[in-house]
Amino acid sequence: MSKPWRTILGAVAIGAMMPAWAVDRPAVTIAFDLNVPRWQGQFGARRDELQAKVAAAVAAWMSQQMGFADFGAGTGGPQRLVLHLDVASDAGSHEFKETQLRLELAGAAAATPLIWRFRSDERYAEPTGGVDAFAQEVALRLVDVDKQALVRQVLSRVPIASEAALWKDPVGWVIPFRKTDLCMDFKSMLRIENMLPSGAGPVLKEFMARASGDFAPREAAHAPSALRGRLFTEPVPAQEGLADLGRARPDTVAVRAVYVTEYLPLQPCNKPVPPDRVDFRGAPR
Repeated sequence: MSKPWRTILGAVAIGAMMPAWAVDRPAVTIAFDLNVPRWQGQFGARRDELQAKVAAAVAAWMSQQMGFADFGAGTGGPQRLVLHLDVASDAGSHEFKETQLRLELAGAAAATPLIWRFRSDERYAEPTGGVDAFAQEVALRLVDVDKQALVRQVLSRVPIASEAALWKDPVGWVIPFRKTDLCMDFKSMLRIENMLPSGAGPVLKEFMARASGDFAPREAAHAPSALRGRLFTEPVPAQEGLADLGRARPDTVAVRAVYVTEYLPLQPCNKPVPPDRVDFRGAPR
């Protein structure tokens, strides 16, 4: 299980006792919804089989493309991506209708789904070809996905961590992953939610930050060993509230969530080390 991070004051962290961090990537389940009545009728009792096959194919594709989450086919879990196959909203009453794929994060308020074409109206009446052939056809349409839009519109609402360590020299955050854990390269962008002290009590401030290095402070004794090698992120300049962040004592700032908004994959990418195989204070188990 994941153990909580603590916000750390760099110069006061000498000798601090830190928990062994074992933070998992967020689990995201994938489901597929065939929502075209004509094709629902053609598959009949095999519709569930088709939907399971497509969900598994989409989860496998997502796992290859995005390293900051753990994707799997299913229907449960707090984070659920649903790929819908619909008739296009502007198809009207025409006999032949354009169909589209629509990917959305279930339950995400005010989120913009990612939509792209599946079949043109001229292909509406073509045979589906059975469960395996149709599942493969859907999977092949994934090559048309705009991956940056996928992150920006959909996956940017999946928190990859609920805490991070605020650092002061320079100001930035150490997040509880190495870049190889997330297959994430430098210059990737993150959104970090913080509760900052104010005269009215703690207030929510969001900052955009850029992944900029592996955390390796010059004064190594000032940083707990569990932080070293983690991904260090720096705030983008000229954001509202940065001056308040710079003045605040780190022990008064609570990081609530970390989100990925622009993802640059690490090349080559090694598979993440299972958290239960690593002692995050630096010693192998």
